[in-house]
Amino acid sequence: RSVEVSIRKVGEEAWPRLTASQSKLPWLKIDFDKFLFDDDIDSEDERDKMAADEVMKNIEKQLGLETGGGDLDFKGTYLFTYNLLQFIGFLYITTVLSYNLIKHGSGIKEQAFDLVGSQMIFCQSVAVLEIIHPLFGLVKTGALAPFMQVGGRGFILFMLIVQDVRLQVAPVVWYLFMTWATVELVRYPFYMLSSIGKEVLVISWVRYTAWIPLYPLGILFEATVVIMSIPLFEESGVFSMQLPNSANLAFYFPWFLHLYLLILAI
Repeated sequence: RSVEVSIRKVGEEAWPRLTASQSKLPWLKIDFDKFLFDDDIDSEDERDKMAADEVMKNIEKQLGLETGGGDLDFKGTYLFTYNLLQFIGFLYITTVLSYNLIKHGSGIKEQAFDLVGSQMIFCQSVAVLEIIHPLFGLVKTGALAPFMQVGGRGFILFMLIVQDVRLQVAPVVWYLFMTWATVELVRYPFYMLSSIGKEVLVISWVRYTAWIPLYPLGILFEATVVIMSIPLFEESGVFSMQLPNSANLAFYFPWFLHLYLLILAI
C-alpha cells in the first residue's frame, strides 16, 4: 500500500529538500512521527540502534509478531499447521506408492487403493477446509478455485473410485494418486511459508511451474477414470433413479458422467 524509504545522509551539510526541483510534490510528505533533529540523537551509536529497532519492528509487523498481534499469530500458526499436516499426508502417499513400485514392480499398481486409499480419503476430506478458509477471511484467495479443485477430486474419489471395487484395482488409480500427491508436495510447502510471511524462490518457482505438466496429467487420469466408470455404473445402476418413484424424478448417472467429461475438457 505504500513505500517507505530510509535515507542516511553522508556528511554534515544540511539538505533543504530531497528533490532537485524546488516545487512542492503533492505525493511526497514528511512522516513527523519518525522525524528527528540532530539534537534529538546524542551519538552515532544511538542512531544505529534506532535504525535497527525500526527494522526489527517492520519484520515483526510482517510476521504478525508485534504486540497485540494475537489474531495474526493464531491465523499464521493454524495455516502453517494445516499445510504441514497435508504435506506430510501426501508425502506418505507418494513414498508408499513409490517404494512398493520399486520393490514389487508394476504389478503393484493394481493395489494402489489398498495401499493408500484410506490416507487419500482422509487428506481429501480435510481439504474441504480450503473452501472454508476464504469464507472466514483466513486467506485472501477466493473460494471458487478451491471449490472446483477439491470438489472435482472429491467427485472422482468418493463418487466413483470408492463406489466400485473394479475401479479401485485399475492401474490408472496409481497414476492418479501419484499425480495428485505430487501436485500437493510442491503446493503445500509454498503455502506453509506464505502463512508465516516467508518465501523461498526455488519453492515459489516450482509451485508456479510444476502445475503446467501435472494439472493436465491429473485431468487426463481423472477423465480416464470417468470413462472406465460409465459402463460400470450402467451395469450397477448406482446413483440412478428410475420412474416410478416417490419423488417422481428420473436421473441416469451415466449420462451425467458424459456431461462431466465435457466439464473436464473445458
